[in-house]
Amino acid sequence: MSRFAQISAYGLSIHLPAGWDGEIYVRDLDGDPTDAVTDIKPVIHAANFALPPGRGDFGSVAVEAMGNAAIFLSILEYEHSSASSALFANPFPNQLHVREFGLNNLQRPLPNQAGAQRFCNAGGRAFCVYGVLGNYGLRHVLVPELNKALATVVVDGL
Repeated sequence: MSRFAQISAYGLSIHLPAGWDGEIYVRDLDGDPTDAVTDIKPVIHAANFALPPGRGDFGSVAVEAMGNAAIFLSILEYEHSSASSALFANPFPNQLHVREFGLNNLQRPLPNQAGAQRFCNAGGRAFCVYGVLGNYGLRHVLVPELNKALATVVVDGL
């Protein structure tokens, strides 16, 4: 994990707000470390709390550790060929909206947590932007903080 203000890898970068933790890594889709990687699928994880090891791509392990004022952001890359599909037709967002966060928008609902997910593309690359808030009642305060990090994401084209 990195605690630097800016992290970059695999044609992605993000500037982490003060006090945030983050990592960019490549997903191992089948657990075979001997595979030849032909289509790299990186993931950005960023949070305003210390990221625990062993996280899933959508934040399992991390979201269970979140407090009320916690924010978790995951940006997952998908197959490059998906970038031109209808699902990923929207441009990469520089912000998510408060109204997008809901109690039922989580990979696995947890009490009081809220999530938002947007499929998008940038530079010929397909992504899912997924945010989780520790407390739905604090969404008007937490979403602007999440957006400070999201607005700094840079995606290099293919």
